[in-house]
Amino acid sequence: MSTFVSLFLYVIGSLFSPRIELCEEERVVVPVHDLLLPDTDTTVTGTVTMLSDKMQALDVVTIKGRVASRRVRILLDAEISPYAGGIITARIKPTEFGFSGYMAKARLLDWSEETVDRSAVSACVDRLLDSQARRLERLLAEIGFNEFSPGADLVLEGYAINRKLLIWSMRGEGVLEGILETYPVLVFWSTPGGRLKRVFLTVRGQVFEAE
Repeated sequence: MSTFVSLFLYVIGSLFSPRIELCEEERVVVPVHDLLLPDTDTTVTGTVTMLSDKMQALDVVTIKGRVASRRVRILLDAEISPYAGGIITARIKPTEFGFSGYMAKARLLDWSEETVDRSAVSACVDRLLDSQARRLERLLAEIGFNEFSPGADLVLEGYAINRKLLIWSMRGEGVLEGILETYPVLVFWSTPGGRLKRVFLTVRGQVFEAE
């Protein structure tokens, strides 16, 4: 790709990127657990979350207005493998509800995966962080941070099938406050193809299930 084409794509991507918002108290995904699964076979779409080295869960997320909510977390009786980090559509048979207070159990009957262009999302994120570096610095200062030093790569937090949007997070380095660690977290809503639709900065990255 020529230098001119690369520069052109960079400028176009910067012009159409959403502005970073400061939503200090907004969570990446709000756990609401209000989706009632039927007793019969049903099909759900979501993403896999690793609860431990050997335990997977299928998270079903929706977006309403400006809030992403996890409707249900499903523990499956079989592993989704190989899992490439994409969008899972699974046919399941629910077997137990209210497990651990907020999870359901189900038998996995069949599943398929839609791949996600993670490299395209990463490229869009890099362009946004470069073009809005001063804005991000200003927003970070408002919540007491000097800079944003990413502590990890993009993490896929969910897929809202009703809006066909992926929810990603990028956690910055932490600041120790007593026994609690507070982290700046950037949240990105994107299409599966990589286009960013919403970006916000928060410190409410942790999902507290008891709340």
